[in-house]
Amino acid sequence: MILLVAELLTTYIPKQDNFIGHIGGDDFVVIFREKEWEQCVQKILTEFDHLVHELYDNREGKEELFTKDRQGNLIHHSRMGLSVGAVMIEQSLADHSIDLSREAAIAKHKAKSQPGSNLYIHRPVTNDECRPPIGVKSMFTESAELIS
Repeated sequence: MILLVAELLTTYIPKQDNFIGHIGGDDFVVIFREKEWEQCVQKILTEFDHLVHELYDNREGKEELFTKDRQGNLIHHSRMGLSVGAVMIEQSLADHSIDLSREAAIAKHKAKSQPGSNLYIHRPVTNDECRPPIGVKSMFTESAELIS
């Protein structure tokens, strides 16, 4: 499966201006500069589902697998899917510090929590965006004023 995903990434993602890397295990990273990146991802998800469908025994319309663990117990596996967690870094965040690995972990977790093959788009929020609007004091600000 790892080779299949690697092949799909290198087939559907233009090499110019984009970066594809293998983090480890079944995790990959892609840094897109491609404006049509969502279409690339959707093509990958569609093709993955098509190829995985061929791996399952569909003679009875089932898309599930059963294997045995080391103790001989029968284990049910649902149809395999590909989860893509994307982190959108907007131009407005260019002057802000972002913990990209944390944001990527959030996107990956959200994507994997959805069934089947899917794309989850995560948009980070900066500390500036968490601040109250001008003219509204937060509890922390009011407490700091009382102490000083």
